[in-house]
Amino acid sequence: MKYKLTAEQISENYNTLIEKIEDTFHGERKTKLLKLFNEIGERFALAPASTRSGFHNAFPGGLLLHTLTVMNICDRMYDIWTEFGANTSLFTKESLLFVALCHDLGKLGNFKDDYYIENDSSWHVTNRQEYYKINPTIVNMKHEHRSLWILNQVGIELNEEEFVSIIAHSGAWNEGNESYFFSFDKEKLPKSCMVFILSEADIMAYRIEHEQENNPKSNLNKEVQKQKKEEKRSAEQIFDDLFN
Repeated sequence: MKYKLTAEQISENYNTLIEKIEDTFHGERKTKLLKLFNEIGERFALAPASTRSGFHNAFPGGLLLHTLTVMNICDRMYDIWTEFGANTSLFTKESLLFVALCHDLGKLGNFKDDYYIENDSSWHVTNRQEYYKINPTIVNMKHEHRSLWILNQVGIELNEEEFVSIIAHSGAWNEGNESYFFSFDKEKLPKSCMVFILSEADIMAYRIEHEQENNPKSNLNKEVQKQKKEEKRSAEQIFDDLFN
């Protein structure tokens, strides 16, 4: 069964995202981010984060929810890494939250066409829970690269550490990212720990979201919990009516 968010939850999440942009960023970057999300707002709010439930957040609002989760984790992780002695002086928390906000922008698609579209194969939907598929009409591009492309199109500049962090946020196990995490030459390693924090936050969010979507016992979704409580009360009332 496909996991769902209510329209109210998606709207609340989007408002939370805009509030975070308002409160976190400053100057020209803030202005351009607000303009960007005003332009892509509805599409971003409804986009899934993946194609199937075997991954994570393969439902409308999934990308937005994932973005908020990664931002929240990065906010905490910055303090934890600093507390345990990591050198976080080479970048600001604002810069870290910027890459957290933008790391998966490319999953939206371009400014016209969606990256994920509903799967028209009932067999794949039923048997593999592949609710979406990659849009075959869109230019083939890794979503990390498309994230940077989108930012470039709206004139949002990145420093080198931000660029590397978005490019390599999917981690060292992703082919092509190894050189950003491992090297025999220390000069070739990232100059700061930003990419490590973002990668850690992304995989943590992915795993938690996967568990919540696929294991009802660990589902922390407020609306689902509310519905369960209402169902429980209804069942108790029926029991009382029958056997009082």
